[in-house]
Amino acid sequence: MARHRGTGLGFRRKIAGWPLFVLGLVVVSVLGVIGYGALSDMVDRRADAEAENCSAGELVLPVTVTASMTEPVTAAAEQWNASSPRVQNHCVRAEVHTASSAAVVDGLTGEEWDEELAGPRPAAWIPDSTVWTDRLASENNAVLGSQPQIVASSPVLLAVPAAGAAALQEGEATWETVAGMALATGWGGVQRAEWGTFSLAVPDPAMNRASQLALQAVLATSSGSESGPVTEDVLDGASAQQHLAAVAGGQPADVPSTGREALQMMDGADTPLTGSLAAVPVAEVDLYRRNVGKDGADAPPEAIVGLPLAPTPSVQFPLVSVKDASGDTATLRAAQRFGDFLTERTSQRFLAQAGFRVASVTAYPDPSPGLSWTTPMDTLEPAERAVTGAVTARWRELLGT
Repeated sequence: MARHRGTGLGFRRKIAGWPLFVLGLVVVSVLGVIGYGALSDMVDRRADAEAENCSAGELVLPVTVTASMTEPVTAAAEQWNASSPRVQNHCVRAEVHTASSAAVVDGLTGEEWDEELAGPRPAAWIPDSTVWTDRLASENNAVLGSQPQIVASSPVLLAVPAAGAAALQEGEATWETVAGMALATGWGGVQRAEWGTFSLAVPDPAMNRASQLALQAVLATSSGSESGPVTEDVLDGASAQQHLAAVAGGQPADVPSTGREALQMMDGADTPLTGSLAAVPVAEVDLYRRNVGKDGADAPPEAIVGLPLAPTPSVQFPLVSVKDASGDTATLRAAQRFGDFLTERTSQRFLAQAGFRVASVTAYPDPSPGLSWTTPMDTLEPAERAVTGAVTARWRELLGT
């Protein structure tokens, strides 16, 4: 019987290697993606934590303001600081200081900043008008880190003791009326001839924006250009020169250097005859502060009245950032951020309650004796910078200063 013999070969079923290789790649890839995602999340969380913890440290933002801005800007800074502002991984804290605009300009254009005179060197600055930012731009433009950002304004009013204000209101006086009274008619221009000549006290227009704008209003109306702006042709016109000379010639003795000082000289004046000054152009906010005793002196026994005369000029309050020698961009950025915050509604309310005019809020301080807070109907367009300088030069020439 035949037998089948085995071949002696044992057959094994082999598994191909390439599927395992592919599977391994897939596993490694998946684990890599998961690992990368986890690592990325960890890095992001660490970056967020560092930013939250201000890895670059605290940045103190020195903000220097004119006196009338101190209260509202301090209130705004407290709210801003409470929101934990951060710039380039810095925790930012604004500190508000008060200094005269003249002292700041002198410091930023001089050889060395005088901290005893003007406090810490500012990174953000709000002077009492664009007079000072214009002056800084002309004397040391390199120090300005931004264009002026207007955070508030204030109409220019004619500040007059109560009896004089009543007479001017009865006569529906304008800047043209005031110029005519200074030129020829005196108080007789409003049926008060017994009061004699009318003198409009004008503090130095190179340092007082209200004075400069009041002179522009006189020039504009006396030349027939009711809303301005005053041009070189207007300034050179015979009528404008005549009225400007009349106002200059009628200046009282020892006119103070600022409108604030002039207002304090009016205290207790019952009529234009008994007071040392008959009238002075001032910013509305300065008159508000005078009448409620917020300008460093006691409130007057009787409120000084502020008359809005047509066309009504307006003083602008700008914020600018200020560069330092280090070229620190974080501080400049923080100053700009703070300026933006001052234009937000909450900050604007602080400014309105302090007597400034702002675009988004129409709340006014109460009480505010001597002021009506009327909305100017006829406004004056200010002159260009070159003409503004020419008005000041002509004024000083007339005064012989």
